[in-house]
Amino acid sequence: MVRRAKRKVEGFSDPENIRKAKAELKAAQKKLRDFIDQTNAAEGKVILKRDSGREKIYGAPSPQPLSAPAPPVDVPDTPKVTPAEVTLDAPQAPPDAYRDTPVPEREGLIMGYKDKFSENSKLKTDYPETIVDKSQINSPEYRRKFDAFDESTQVKRTMCQESRNMLNHRSGTKYEDLTFIDSKTSKFITRTDYNYERSVKPSKRMYKMLHNSAPYSIIAIHNHPGSYVPSIDDIGCAYERKYKYGLIACHNGNIFKYKVTGKFNPIIVNSLLDKMQVLLYNRDDTAIDYDTELLKTLKQLKGENVEMEVLLWQ
Repeated sequence: MVRRAKRKVEGFSDPENIRKAKAELKAAQKKLRDFIDQTNAAEGKVILKRDSGREKIYGAPSPQPLSAPAPPVDVPDTPKVTPAEVTLDAPQAPPDAYRDTPVPEREGLIMGYKDKFSENSKLKTDYPETIVDKSQINSPEYRRKFDAFDESTQVKRTMCQESRNMLNHRSGTKYEDLTFIDSKTSKFITRTDYNYERSVKPSKRMYKMLHNSAPYSIIAIHNHPGSYVPSIDDIGCAYERKYKYGLIACHNGNIFKYKVTGKFNPIIVNSLLDKMQVLLYNRDDTAIDYDTELLKTLKQLKGENVEMEVLLWQ
């Protein structure tokens, strides 16, 4: 909720809308503070803390005003030319514009064709904390984690392979790839060219695949460079797009499966996700009954119609 309000503030250019968006942001921040205070008071101890990192917005440049287009001029005996679609390579492209070329995507059916990664689909910027241990990701132990999912052999094979592909591709960066797999047909599309940090959106062909598939048949997989739990935005996308379920492939080898079965309270769910992240971060702390607290949190999430499975590497 806080991040969504911040995006509104950054997205508007006229003073009146900016003023309204800032008021909405203050209200969201106050609601989050009140919820954390009430929860900690009810538990008699501090179990929830605000994580400023999860409230930041990344990779969304401020919109630039575009000059008015020149009026069209008809040239005798010359056919009109439709203007080319703006892509992410153009300076004025908005953050949700898409590159509609087949190069940075992979799609296939069973043993279908796969494009190679384009050279510019991975920015050459390394962050040591997001570097993937490739021997771990490519190991039989990692592959066997996907045996836990109730899918056909081909779908599980694709889930594993595309997870490995995105982790190897985005190792050492803060960028994310996204895969849609139709669990009924085994078709899949993977987007590899979205170069805004810690975010990814479906391409036009992926939206078309989503539209043409039966509700609750698409499995969505994307990587988390910081190895965090699913975000509230991930949960919201799963609900709105009617995913069968989503998977987070973490750079440290962890896997999170999340399934939304109905409406949920985003403030409560967001706070429970924060609590889960704190528990996982401190799971080596002997002062915390990790297993009990994690099971309790998973049960509370299920009460909010969010079913979560945690597959830890170690």
